[in-house]
Amino acid sequence: MLIPLLVSCVILFGSFAILFSYLWERNRRELSDTKSELGRQLYELGILRDLNDKIGYSLKTRDIARTIALTSEKLFPLTTASYAVVEDAQIIFESFTRGNVPDKYSQQVKSIVLNSMYAIDDTLEHFKIKELPPQILTGNDNIVNNNSPFDIVPKSYFNIPLVLNNKFVGIISITSPREKVYQDKDMSLLYKIVNQTQLAIGRLENVIETEKGKIQSLIFSLSSGALLFMKDADSNLKLITLNNAARGFLKLDGPLDAEIIFSQFKIEGNMVAEVRSVMEKKKMSLFRGINLYDKKVNLYINPVFDNATLNVIGVAITIQDVSVEYEVERLRENFTNMVVHELRAPLSSIKGGVELLASGKLAEEDRIKMIDTISASSERMLNDVNQLLDAARIQSGRFQTEMTPSNIVDIIGERIKMFKILAEKRHISLVFQKDGEIPIFNFDPLRIGQIMNNLLSNSIKYNHEGGEVLVRLGIDGKNVKVSIVDNGVGIPAQLQDKLFTQFYQTTTQHRGSGTGLGLYITKAIIEAHGGKISLHSEEGKGTTVTFEIPMVGVLKAQIENSEELDSNKAYLN
Repeated sequence: MLIPLLVSCVILFGSFAILFSYLWERNRRELSDTKSELGRQLYELGILRDLNDKIGYSLKTRDIARTIALTSEKLFPLTTASYAVVEDAQIIFESFTRGNVPDKYSQQVKSIVLNSMYAIDDTLEHFKIKELPPQILTGNDNIVNNNSPFDIVPKSYFNIPLVLNNKFVGIISITSPREKVYQDKDMSLLYKIVNQTQLAIGRLENVIETEKGKIQSLIFSLSSGALLFMKDADSNLKLITLNNAARGFLKLDGPLDAEIIFSQFKIEGNMVAEVRSVMEKKKMSLFRGINLYDKKVNLYINPVFDNATLNVIGVAITIQDVSVEYEVERLRENFTNMVVHELRAPLSSIKGGVELLASGKLAEEDRIKMIDTISASSERMLNDVNQLLDAARIQSGRFQTEMTPSNIVDIIGERIKMFKILAEKRHISLVFQKDGEIPIFNFDPLRIGQIMNNLLSNSIKYNHEGGEVLVRLGIDGKNVKVSIVDNGVGIPAQLQDKLFTQFYQTTTQHRGSGTGLGLYITKAIIEAHGGKISLHSEEGKGTTVTFEIPMVGVLKAQIENSEELDSNKAYLN
Protein backbone atom coordinates (compact mmCIF):
# COMPACT_ATOMS: atom_id res chain seq x y z
CA MET A 1 0.00 0.00 0.00
CA LEU A 2 2.76 2.42 0.93
CA ILE A 3 4.86 1.85 -2.20
CA PRO A 4 2.08 2.64 -4.70
CA LEU A 5 1.27 5.76 -2.70
CA LEU A 6 4.90 6.90 -2.83
CA VAL A 7 5.07 6.20 -6.57
CA SER A 8 1.90 8.24 -7.09
CA CYS A 9 3.34 11.13 -5.06
CA VAL A 10 6.59 11.06 -7.05
CA ILE A 11 4.67 11.06 -10.32
CA LEU A 12 2.44 13.93 -9.11
CA PHE A 13 5.36 16.03 -7.90
CA GLY A 14 7.25 15.31 -11.14
CA SER A 15 4.27 16.41 -13.17
CA PHE A 16 4.03 19.63 -11.16
CA ALA A 17 7.76 20.21 -11.59
CA ILE A 18 7.55 19.69 -15.35
CA LEU A 19 4.48 21.99 -15.59
CA PHE A 20 6.15 24.65 -13.44
CA SER A 21 9.33 24.43 -15.51
CA TYR A 22 7.31 24.76 -18.74
CA LEU A 23 5.31 27.74 -17.45
CA TRP A 24 8.43 29.42 -16.12
CA GLU A 25 10.26 28.96 -19.42
CA ARG A 26 7.25 30.23 -21.40
CA ASN A 27 6.93 33.31 -19.19
CA ARG A 28 10.66 33.87 -19.49
CA ARG A 29 10.45 33.76 -23.27
CA GLU A 30 7.39 36.05 -23.26
CA LEU A 31 9.13 38.52 -20.98
CA SER A 32 12.21 38.38 -23.19
CA ASP A 33 10.12 38.94 -26.32
CA THR A 34 8.23 41.76 -24.62
CA LYS A 35 11.49 43.29 -23.51
CA SER A 36 12.89 43.00 -27.00
CA GLU A 37 9.73 44.48 -28.53
CA LEU A 38 9.68 47.33 -26.03
CA GLY A 39 13.33 47.96 -26.73
CA ARG A 40 12.65 47.95 -30.47
CA GLN A 41 9.69 50.29 -30.02
CA LEU A 42 11.77 52.66 -27.89
CA TYR A 43 14.48 52.51 -30.54
CA GLU A 44 11.87 53.23 -33.24
CA LEU A 45 10.54 56.19 -31.25
CA GLY A 46 14.07 57.49 -30.85
CA ILE A 47 14.67 57.11 -34.58
CA LEU A 48 11.35 58.86 -35.40
CA ARG A 49 12.15 61.69 -32.98
CA ASP A 50 15.61 62.03 -34.45
CA LEU A 51 14.11 62.01 -37.95
CA ASN A 52 11.58 64.67 -36.97
CA ASP A 53 14.35 66.88 -35.53
CA LYS A 54 16.41 66.56 -38.70
CA ILE A 55 13.53 67.34 -41.04
CA GLY A 56 12.20 70.12 -38.80
CA TYR A 57 9.90 72.38 -40.79
CA SER A 58 11.51 71.74 -44.16
CA LEU A 59 9.09 71.20 -47.01
CA LYS A 60 11.80 70.45 -49.56
CA THR A 61 11.16 66.98 -50.93
CA ARG A 62 14.85 66.27 -51.46
CA ASP A 63 15.71 67.15 -47.82
CA ILE A 64 12.94 64.87 -46.54
CA ALA A 65 13.95 61.92 -48.76
CA ARG A 66 17.63 62.36 -47.95
CA THR A 67 16.96 62.40 -44.20
CA ILE A 68 14.83 59.22 -44.37
CA ALA A 69 17.49 57.44 -46.45
CA LEU A 70 20.25 58.38 -43.99
CA THR A 71 18.07 57.33 -41.05
CA SER A 72 17.41 53.87 -42.56
CA GLU A 73 21.11 52.91 -42.28
CA LYS A 74 20.71 53.02 -38.48
CA LEU A 75 17.90 50.45 -38.60
CA PHE A 76 18.81 47.87 -41.21
CA PRO A 77 21.84 45.95 -42.44
CA LEU A 78 22.45 47.44 -45.87
CA THR A 79 24.97 48.16 -48.55
CA THR A 80 23.19 51.12 -50.14
CA ALA A 81 20.45 53.53 -49.05
CA SER A 82 19.16 55.59 -51.95
CA TYR A 83 16.45 58.01 -52.90
CA ALA A 84 15.08 59.53 -56.08
CA VAL A 85 12.73 62.54 -56.07
CA VAL A 86 10.94 64.63 -58.67
CA GLU A 87 12.11 68.23 -58.58
CA ASP A 88 11.81 71.03 -61.17
CA ALA A 89 10.84 68.70 -64.04
CA GLN A 90 13.79 66.36 -63.37
CA ILE A 91 14.57 63.33 -61.22
CA ILE A 92 17.26 63.77 -58.57
CA PHE A 93 19.03 60.50 -57.63
CA GLU A 94 21.46 60.09 -54.73
CA SER A 95 22.90 56.98 -53.11
CA PHE A 96 24.68 56.39 -49.79
CA THR A 97 27.00 53.35 -49.76
CA ARG A 98 28.57 51.29 -47.03
CA GLY A 99 32.19 51.33 -48.09
CA ASN A 100 33.35 51.20 -51.70
CA VAL A 101 30.74 49.70 -53.99
CA PRO A 102 31.49 48.57 -57.56
CA ASP A 103 30.09 50.84 -60.26
CA LYS A 104 28.14 47.94 -61.75
CA TYR A 105 26.36 47.37 -58.43
CA SER A 106 25.58 51.08 -58.10
CA GLN A 107 24.14 51.16 -61.61
CA GLN A 108 21.92 48.18 -60.79
CA VAL A 109 20.64 50.03 -57.67
CA LYS A 110 19.90 53.12 -59.78
CA SER A 111 18.07 50.99 -62.34
CA ILE A 112 15.93 49.35 -59.61
CA VAL A 113 14.95 52.72 -58.15
CA LEU A 114 14.14 54.39 -61.48
CA ASN A 115 12.18 51.41 -62.79
CA SER A 116 10.11 51.47 -59.60
CA MET A 117 9.34 55.15 -60.20
CA TYR A 118 8.39 54.57 -63.83
CA ALA A 119 6.09 51.72 -62.77
CA ILE A 120 4.22 54.11 -60.47
CA ASP A 121 4.18 57.10 -62.87
CA ASP A 122 5.10 56.38 -66.48
CA THR A 123 5.15 60.11 -67.36
CA LEU A 124 8.43 60.35 -65.45
CA GLU A 125 10.24 58.35 -68.16
CA HIS A 126 10.69 61.57 -70.14
CA PHE A 127 12.26 63.45 -67.23
CA LYS A 128 15.97 64.25 -67.17
CA ILE A 129 18.00 62.30 -64.58
CA LYS A 130 20.36 64.27 -62.34
CA GLU A 131 22.66 61.92 -60.41
CA LEU A 132 24.49 63.32 -57.41
CA PRO A 133 27.90 61.90 -56.37
CA PRO A 134 27.51 58.87 -54.05
CA GLN A 135 28.20 59.37 -50.34
CA ILE A 136 30.04 56.80 -48.18
CA LEU A 137 28.43 55.88 -44.84
CA THR A 138 30.53 55.25 -41.72
CA GLY A 139 30.09 54.44 -38.08
CA ASN A 140 27.21 51.91 -37.75
CA ASP A 141 27.00 48.30 -36.68
CA ASN A 142 24.31 47.38 -39.24
CA ILE A 143 26.91 46.72 -41.91
CA VAL A 144 26.98 44.02 -44.56
CA ASN A 145 30.49 42.51 -44.63
CA ASN A 146 32.05 44.47 -47.45
CA ASN A 147 35.13 42.22 -47.57
CA SER A 148 33.00 39.45 -49.08
CA PRO A 149 32.60 39.50 -52.88
CA PHE A 150 29.55 41.30 -54.20
CA ASP A 151 27.06 39.70 -56.49
CA ILE A 152 26.39 41.73 -59.63
CA VAL A 153 22.75 42.28 -58.76
CA PRO A 154 21.52 43.17 -55.27
CA LYS A 155 19.85 40.06 -53.87
CA SER A 156 17.74 41.83 -51.25
CA TYR A 157 16.06 45.22 -51.53
CA PHE A 158 12.80 47.00 -50.91
CA ASN A 159 11.45 50.34 -52.10
CA ILE A 160 9.08 52.65 -50.28
CA PRO A 161 7.18 55.26 -52.34
CA LEU A 162 7.19 58.80 -50.95
CA VAL A 163 3.79 60.50 -51.27
CA LEU A 164 3.21 64.06 -50.01
CA ASN A 165 -0.31 65.52 -50.07
CA ASN A 166 -1.56 62.64 -52.22
CA LYS A 167 1.10 63.27 -54.84
CA PHE A 168 3.85 60.76 -55.69
CA VAL A 169 7.17 62.58 -55.35
CA GLY A 170 9.85 59.90 -54.99
CA ILE A 171 11.25 56.53 -53.84
CA ILE A 172 13.29 55.45 -50.79
CA SER A 173 15.33 52.30 -51.42
CA ILE A 174 17.72 50.06 -49.41
CA THR A 175 19.69 47.11 -50.86
CA SER A 176 21.95 44.26 -49.82
CA PRO A 177 23.96 41.70 -51.83
CA ARG A 178 22.69 38.93 -49.53
CA GLU A 179 19.47 37.02 -49.97
CA LYS A 180 16.55 37.29 -47.56
CA VAL A 181 18.23 39.91 -45.40
CA TYR A 182 15.05 41.93 -44.83
CA GLN A 183 12.00 40.68 -43.01
CA ASP A 184 8.42 41.91 -43.01
CA LYS A 185 8.97 43.77 -39.76
CA ASP A 186 11.86 45.69 -41.37
CA MET A 187 9.69 46.80 -44.24
CA SER A 188 6.87 47.64 -41.81
CA LEU A 189 9.22 49.84 -39.80
CA LEU A 190 10.38 51.79 -42.85
CA TYR A 191 6.79 52.11 -44.03
CA LYS A 192 5.87 53.46 -40.60
CA ILE A 193 8.72 56.00 -40.73
CA VAL A 194 7.74 57.16 -44.21
CA ASN A 195 4.02 57.27 -43.40
CA GLN A 196 4.48 59.27 -40.23
CA THR A 197 6.76 61.66 -42.07
CA GLN A 198 4.20 62.02 -44.86
CA LEU A 199 1.41 62.70 -42.35
CA ALA A 200 3.47 65.28 -40.46
CA ILE A 201 4.50 67.03 -43.69
CA GLY A 202 0.90 66.91 -44.93
CA ARG A 203 -0.39 68.56 -41.76
CA LEU A 204 2.35 71.18 -41.93
CA GLU A 205 1.58 71.92 -45.59
CA ASN A 206 -2.13 72.25 -44.80
CA VAL A 207 -1.36 74.76 -42.04
CA ILE A 208 0.99 76.64 -44.34
CA GLU A 209 -1.58 76.65 -47.17
CA THR A 210 -4.22 78.00 -44.78
CA GLU A 211 -1.92 80.75 -43.53
CA LYS A 212 -0.76 81.41 -47.08
CA GLY A 213 -4.39 81.88 -48.10
CA LYS A 214 -4.92 84.39 -45.28
CA ILE A 215 -1.79 86.30 -46.23
CA GLN A 216 -2.78 86.26 -49.91
CA SER A 217 -6.22 87.61 -49.02
CA LEU A 218 -4.60 90.35 -46.94
CA ILE A 219 -2.15 91.23 -49.72
CA PHE A 220 -4.85 91.33 -52.39
CA SER A 221 -7.03 93.60 -50.22
CA LEU A 222 -4.27 96.17 -49.71
CA SER A 223 -4.73 99.56 -51.32
CA SER A 224 -0.96 99.74 -51.89
CA GLY A 225 0.54 97.74 -54.74
CA ALA A 226 2.44 94.63 -53.65
CA LEU A 227 4.74 92.54 -55.86
CA LEU A 228 6.92 89.58 -54.89
CA PHE A 229 9.69 88.13 -57.05
CA MET A 230 11.67 85.00 -56.10
CA LYS A 231 14.86 83.60 -57.60
CA ASP A 232 14.49 80.36 -59.58
CA ALA A 233 17.11 77.64 -60.04
CA ASP A 234 18.97 79.81 -62.56
CA SER A 235 18.88 82.87 -60.21
CA ASN A 236 16.40 84.64 -62.49
CA LEU A 237 13.58 86.57 -60.82
CA LYS A 238 10.16 84.96 -61.17
CA LEU A 239 6.91 86.81 -60.36
CA ILE A 240 5.15 85.10 -57.43
CA THR A 241 2.58 87.64 -56.22
CA LEU A 242 0.93 90.64 -57.88
CA ASN A 243 -2.09 92.11 -56.07
CA ASN A 244 -5.00 93.95 -57.69
CA ALA A 245 -3.75 97.37 -56.60
CA ALA A 246 -0.38 96.79 -58.29
CA ARG A 247 -2.07 95.60 -61.49
CA GLY A 248 -4.20 98.76 -61.42
CA PHE A 249 -1.17 101.02 -60.93
CA LEU A 250 0.74 99.33 -63.75
CA LYS A 251 -2.32 99.13 -66.05
CA LEU A 252 -1.29 95.65 -67.19
CA ASP A 253 -3.38 92.62 -68.12
CA GLY A 254 -2.64 89.03 -69.05
CA PRO A 255 0.51 87.02 -68.25
CA LEU A 256 3.34 89.09 -66.78
CA ASP A 257 7.01 88.59 -66.05
CA ALA A 258 9.71 90.59 -64.30
CA GLU A 259 10.98 92.23 -67.48
CA ILE A 260 7.55 93.57 -68.47
CA ILE A 261 6.83 94.87 -64.97
CA PHE A 262 10.23 96.52 -64.44
CA SER A 263 9.88 98.37 -67.75
CA GLN A 264 6.87 100.28 -66.35
CA PHE A 265 8.90 102.10 -63.70
CA LYS A 266 10.61 105.27 -64.87
CA ILE A 267 13.27 105.91 -62.25
CA GLU A 268 16.72 107.44 -62.32
CA GLY A 269 18.97 104.80 -63.76
CA ASN A 270 17.75 101.32 -64.62
CA MET A 271 15.09 99.44 -62.65
CA VAL A 272 16.70 96.05 -63.29
CA ALA A 273 20.08 97.37 -62.11
CA GLU A 274 18.43 98.90 -59.03
CA VAL A 275 16.76 95.60 -58.10
CA ARG A 276 20.06 93.79 -58.56
CA SER A 277 21.79 96.36 -56.34
CA VAL A 278 19.18 95.92 -53.60
CA MET A 279 19.71 92.15 -53.63
CA GLU A 280 23.51 92.46 -53.60
CA LYS A 281 23.70 95.13 -50.89
CA LYS A 282 20.81 93.60 -48.88
CA LYS A 283 19.40 97.07 -48.24
CA MET A 284 16.05 98.68 -49.02
CA SER A 285 15.83 101.31 -51.74
CA LEU A 286 13.18 104.06 -51.78
CA PHE A 287 12.11 106.28 -54.68
CA ARG A 288 9.80 109.14 -53.75
CA GLY A 289 7.25 110.83 -55.96
CA ILE A 290 7.94 109.00 -59.21
CA ASN A 291 5.39 109.30 -62.00
CA LEU A 292 3.42 106.18 -62.81
CA TYR A 293 0.86 107.02 -65.49
CA ASP A 294 -1.56 109.46 -63.80
CA LYS A 295 -0.28 108.79 -60.28
CA LYS A 296 2.48 109.98 -58.02
CA VAL A 297 3.87 107.01 -56.11
CA ASN A 298 6.57 106.08 -53.63
CA LEU A 299 8.41 102.90 -54.64
CA TYR A 300 9.88 100.65 -51.93
CA ILE A 301 12.26 97.87 -53.06
CA ASN A 302 13.13 95.39 -50.28
CA PRO A 303 15.32 92.26 -50.34
CA VAL A 304 13.63 89.02 -49.24
CA PHE A 305 15.72 86.77 -46.98
CA ASP A 306 15.75 83.04 -46.25
CA ASN A 307 15.16 82.87 -42.48
CA ALA A 308 17.51 79.93 -42.06
CA THR A 309 20.50 81.09 -44.12
CA LEU A 310 19.82 84.86 -44.30
CA ASN A 311 20.63 84.63 -48.00
CA VAL A 312 18.65 86.87 -50.36
CA ILE A 313 16.11 84.74 -52.20
CA GLY A 314 14.00 87.43 -53.87
CA VAL A 315 12.77 90.98 -53.82
CA ALA A 316 9.51 92.64 -52.71
CA ILE A 317 8.23 95.86 -54.27
CA THR A 318 5.58 98.09 -52.68
CA ILE A 319 3.82 100.86 -54.62
CA GLN A 320 2.32 103.56 -52.38
CA ASP A 321 -0.05 106.07 -53.96
CA VAL A 322 0.91 109.54 -52.73
CA SER A 323 -0.99 111.53 -55.37
CA VAL A 324 -3.29 113.06 -52.76
CA GLU A 325 -0.38 114.04 -50.53
CA TYR A 326 1.41 115.73 -53.43
CA GLU A 327 -1.78 117.53 -54.44
CA VAL A 328 -2.32 118.69 -50.84
CA GLU A 329 1.27 119.86 -50.65
CA ARG A 330 0.84 121.76 -53.92
CA LEU A 331 -2.33 123.37 -52.58
CA ARG A 332 -0.58 124.27 -49.34
CA GLU A 333 2.22 125.95 -51.23
CA ASN A 334 -0.27 127.86 -53.35
CA PHE A 335 -2.24 128.73 -50.24
CA THR A 336 0.82 130.00 -48.43
CA ASN A 337 1.69 132.23 -51.38
CA MET A 338 -1.93 133.37 -51.60
CA VAL A 339 -2.17 134.19 -47.88
CA VAL A 340 1.02 136.21 -48.05
CA HIS A 341 -0.40 138.12 -51.00
CA GLU A 342 -3.89 138.54 -49.55
CA LEU A 343 -2.67 139.79 -46.18
CA ARG A 344 0.11 141.94 -47.59
CA ALA A 345 -2.23 143.92 -49.86
CA PRO A 346 -4.60 145.19 -47.13
CA LEU A 347 -1.70 145.68 -44.71
CA SER A 348 0.06 147.80 -47.30
CA SER A 349 -3.12 149.82 -47.79
CA ILE A 350 -3.51 150.30 -44.06
CA LYS A 351 0.16 151.22 -43.60
CA GLY A 352 0.05 153.68 -46.49
CA GLY A 353 -3.22 155.21 -45.32
CA VAL A 354 -1.99 155.63 -41.76
CA GLU A 355 1.19 157.32 -42.99
CA LEU A 356 -0.83 159.77 -45.12
CA LEU A 357 -3.19 160.52 -42.26
CA ALA A 358 -0.25 161.07 -39.91
CA SER A 359 1.29 163.51 -42.34
CA GLY A 360 -1.68 165.89 -41.95
CA LYS A 361 -1.46 166.87 -45.63
CA LEU A 362 -4.82 165.40 -46.71
CA ALA A 363 -7.91 167.47 -47.33
CA GLU A 364 -11.01 166.57 -45.31
CA GLU A 365 -12.65 164.77 -48.21
CA ASP A 366 -9.49 162.75 -48.95
CA ARG A 367 -9.05 162.01 -45.25
CA ILE A 368 -12.56 160.50 -45.08
CA LYS A 369 -11.87 158.41 -48.21
CA MET A 370 -8.61 157.19 -46.71
CA ILE A 371 -10.34 156.21 -43.47
CA ASP A 372 -12.88 154.26 -45.51
CA THR A 373 -10.04 152.55 -47.38
CA ILE A 374 -8.34 151.62 -44.13
CA SER A 375 -11.63 150.31 -42.73
CA ALA A 376 -12.32 148.25 -45.88
CA SER A 377 -8.78 146.82 -45.87
CA SER A 378 -9.07 145.93 -42.18
CA GLU A 379 -12.44 144.29 -42.83
CA ARG A 380 -11.00 142.29 -45.71
CA MET A 381 -7.99 141.16 -43.69
CA LEU A 382 -10.20 140.28 -40.70
CA ASN A 383 -12.47 138.25 -42.97
CA ASP A 384 -9.47 136.30 -44.35
CA VAL A 385 -8.18 135.60 -40.84
CA ASN A 386 -11.64 134.48 -39.70
CA GLN A 387 -11.85 132.09 -42.63
CA LEU A 388 -8.47 130.62 -41.72
CA LEU A 389 -9.63 130.14 -38.13
CA ASP A 390 -12.89 128.53 -39.27
CA ALA A 391 -10.97 126.13 -41.51
CA ALA A 392 -8.71 125.19 -38.61
CA ARG A 393 -11.75 124.56 -36.37
CA ILE A 394 -13.35 122.37 -39.06
CA GLN A 395 -10.18 120.28 -39.44
CA SER A 396 -9.82 119.82 -35.68
CA GLY A 397 -13.51 118.96 -35.20
CA ARG A 398 -14.13 122.03 -33.00
CA PHE A 399 -16.36 123.88 -35.45
CA GLN A 400 -19.61 124.87 -33.70
CA THR A 401 -22.88 126.63 -34.51
CA GLU A 402 -25.20 128.53 -32.16
CA MET A 403 -28.81 127.66 -32.94
CA THR A 404 -31.35 130.34 -32.03
CA PRO A 405 -34.91 131.06 -33.26
CA SER A 406 -34.30 133.37 -36.21
CA ASN A 407 -35.97 134.74 -39.32
CA ILE A 408 -34.10 133.53 -42.41
CA VAL A 409 -36.05 135.94 -44.64
CA ASP A 410 -34.55 138.89 -42.79
CA ILE A 411 -31.04 137.41 -42.87
CA ILE A 412 -31.13 136.89 -46.63
CA GLY A 413 -32.79 140.27 -47.22
CA GLU A 414 -30.06 142.08 -45.30
CA ARG A 415 -27.30 140.36 -47.30
CA ILE A 416 -28.98 141.20 -50.59
CA LYS A 417 -29.12 144.89 -49.60
CA MET A 418 -25.40 144.77 -48.78
CA PHE A 419 -24.46 143.32 -52.17
CA LYS A 420 -26.85 145.52 -54.19
CA ILE A 421 -24.26 148.31 -54.31
CA LEU A 422 -21.53 145.97 -55.60
CA ALA A 423 -23.90 144.47 -58.16
CA GLU A 424 -25.02 147.86 -59.43
CA LYS A 425 -21.41 148.93 -59.97
CA ARG A 426 -21.12 146.09 -62.49
CA HIS A 427 -24.64 146.60 -63.82
CA ILE A 428 -25.72 143.20 -62.49
CA SER A 429 -29.34 142.78 -61.42
CA LEU A 430 -29.79 141.15 -57.99
CA VAL A 431 -33.31 139.80 -57.35
CA PHE A 432 -34.81 138.14 -54.24
CA GLN A 433 -37.74 135.75 -54.79
CA LYS A 434 -39.59 134.28 -51.78
CA ASP A 435 -42.04 131.45 -52.44
CA GLY A 436 -44.70 131.39 -49.67
CA GLU A 437 -44.41 132.13 -45.98
CA ILE A 438 -41.26 131.00 -44.22
CA PRO A 439 -41.60 130.25 -40.48
CA ILE A 440 -39.13 131.19 -37.80
CA PHE A 441 -36.97 128.20 -36.78
CA ASN A 442 -33.69 127.44 -35.05
CA PHE A 443 -30.47 128.06 -36.97
CA ASP A 444 -27.25 130.05 -36.60
CA PRO A 445 -28.02 133.47 -38.15
CA LEU A 446 -24.36 134.54 -38.24
CA ARG A 447 -23.27 131.40 -40.05
CA ILE A 448 -26.16 131.49 -42.53
CA GLY A 449 -25.28 135.15 -43.16
CA GLN A 450 -21.70 134.03 -43.78
CA ILE A 451 -22.96 131.49 -46.33
CA MET A 452 -24.95 134.15 -48.17
CA ASN A 453 -21.90 136.44 -48.21
CA ASN A 454 -19.78 133.70 -49.83
CA LEU A 455 -22.38 132.64 -52.41
CA LEU A 456 -23.49 136.17 -53.39
CA SER A 457 -19.89 137.31 -53.63
CA ASN A 458 -19.06 134.41 -55.99
CA SER A 459 -22.18 134.97 -58.13
CA ILE A 460 -21.24 138.61 -58.68
CA LYS A 461 -17.48 138.03 -58.94
CA TYR A 462 -17.80 135.34 -61.62
CA ASN A 463 -20.53 137.12 -63.56
CA HIS A 464 -20.19 139.49 -66.50
CA GLU A 465 -21.29 143.10 -66.98
CA GLY A 466 -25.09 143.27 -67.25
CA GLY A 467 -25.55 139.79 -65.78
CA GLU A 468 -28.27 138.54 -63.46
CA VAL A 469 -28.32 136.95 -60.02
CA LEU A 470 -31.51 135.44 -58.59
CA VAL A 471 -31.91 134.39 -54.95
CA ARG A 472 -34.84 132.03 -54.50
CA LEU A 473 -36.16 131.06 -51.02
CA GLY A 474 -38.81 128.43 -50.39
CA ILE A 475 -39.86 125.32 -48.46
CA ASP A 476 -39.19 121.75 -49.59
CA GLY A 477 -40.84 119.29 -47.22
CA LYS A 478 -39.38 119.90 -43.78
CA ASN A 479 -36.45 121.90 -45.12
CA VAL A 480 -35.85 125.49 -46.10
CA LYS A 481 -34.38 125.61 -49.58
CA VAL A 482 -32.22 128.47 -50.87
CA SER A 483 -30.94 128.74 -54.45
CA ILE A 484 -28.55 131.34 -55.86
CA VAL A 485 -28.77 131.36 -59.66
CA ASP A 486 -26.52 133.38 -61.97
CA ASN A 487 -25.88 133.51 -65.70
CA GLY A 488 -22.14 134.11 -65.35
CA VAL A 489 -19.07 132.37 -66.75
CA GLY A 490 -19.96 128.92 -65.35
CA ILE A 491 -17.54 126.25 -64.12
CA PRO A 492 -15.93 123.48 -66.21
CA ALA A 493 -17.38 120.05 -65.37
CA GLN A 494 -13.98 118.57 -64.46
CA LEU A 495 -13.47 121.22 -61.76
CA GLN A 496 -16.86 121.08 -60.05
CA ASP A 497 -16.01 118.23 -57.67
CA LYS A 498 -13.05 120.23 -56.29
CA LEU A 499 -14.95 123.43 -55.50
CA PHE A 500 -15.87 122.42 -51.95
CA THR A 501 -12.33 121.30 -51.07
CA GLN A 502 -9.96 123.31 -48.94
CA PHE A 503 -7.89 126.11 -50.53
CA TYR A 504 -9.40 125.55 -53.99
CA GLN A 505 -10.13 128.41 -56.36
CA THR A 506 -11.19 128.23 -60.00
CA THR A 507 -8.61 129.30 -62.52
CA THR A 508 -10.78 131.30 -64.89
CA GLN A 509 -9.88 134.71 -66.21
CA HIS A 510 -12.42 136.16 -63.76
CA ARG A 511 -10.69 134.71 -60.72
CA GLY A 512 -10.71 137.20 -57.88
CA SER A 513 -8.91 137.48 -54.59
CA GLY A 514 -9.65 135.35 -51.56
CA THR A 515 -8.39 132.42 -49.53
CA GLY A 516 -10.17 129.69 -51.45
CA LEU A 517 -11.87 128.61 -48.22
CA GLY A 518 -15.32 130.10 -48.81
CA LEU A 519 -17.12 127.09 -50.29
CA TYR A 520 -15.23 124.69 -48.02
CA ILE A 521 -16.54 126.58 -44.97
CA THR A 522 -19.98 126.96 -46.53
CA LYS A 523 -20.30 123.19 -46.91
CA ALA A 524 -19.16 122.67 -43.30
CA ILE A 525 -21.78 125.16 -42.00
CA ILE A 526 -24.58 123.50 -43.99
CA GLU A 527 -23.57 120.04 -42.73
CA ALA A 528 -23.36 121.37 -39.16
CA HIS A 529 -27.04 122.35 -39.55
CA GLY A 530 -27.86 118.81 -40.78
CA GLY A 531 -28.38 120.06 -44.31
CA LYS A 532 -26.83 119.55 -47.75
CA ILE A 533 -25.51 121.69 -50.58
CA SER A 534 -25.31 121.04 -54.32
CA LEU A 535 -23.99 122.80 -57.39
CA HIS A 536 -25.00 122.72 -61.04
CA SER A 537 -23.04 124.67 -63.61
CA GLU A 538 -22.52 124.89 -67.36
CA GLU A 539 -19.50 126.66 -68.73
CA GLY A 540 -20.57 129.89 -70.43
CA LYS A 541 -24.16 129.64 -69.17
CA GLY A 542 -24.03 130.14 -65.44
CA THR A 543 -24.14 128.42 -62.05
CA THR A 544 -26.81 127.41 -59.55
CA VAL A 545 -25.88 126.68 -55.94
CA THR A 546 -28.64 125.23 -53.76
CA PHE A 547 -28.58 124.45 -50.06
CA GLU A 548 -31.20 123.04 -47.73
CA ILE A 549 -31.34 123.04 -43.93
CA PRO A 550 -34.02 121.42 -41.74
CA MET A 551 -36.50 123.68 -39.97
CA VAL A 552 -35.70 122.62 -36.42
CA GLY A 553 -37.81 123.84 -33.50
CA VAL A 554 -40.45 125.58 -35.64
CA LEU A 555 -43.26 125.29 -33.07
CA LYS A 556 -41.12 126.38 -30.11
CA ALA A 557 -39.76 129.29 -32.10
CA GLN A 558 -43.24 130.38 -33.06
CA ILE A 559 -44.38 130.38 -29.42
CA GLU A 560 -41.35 132.36 -28.32
CA ASN A 561 -42.04 134.83 -31.12
CA SER A 562 -45.80 135.12 -30.74
CA GLU A 563 -45.94 138.19 -32.93
CA GLU A 564 -45.16 135.91 -35.88
CA LEU A 565 -47.64 133.19 -34.85
CA ASP A 566 -50.64 134.41 -36.82
CA SER A 567 -48.76 134.89 -40.07
CA ASN A 568 -47.43 131.35 -39.86
CA LYS A 569 -50.54 129.61 -38.52
CA ALA A 570 -51.36 128.00 -41.83
CA TYR A 571 -47.94 126.38 -42.03
CA LEU A 572 -48.14 124.97 -38.48
CA ASN A 573 -51.54 123.45 -39.08
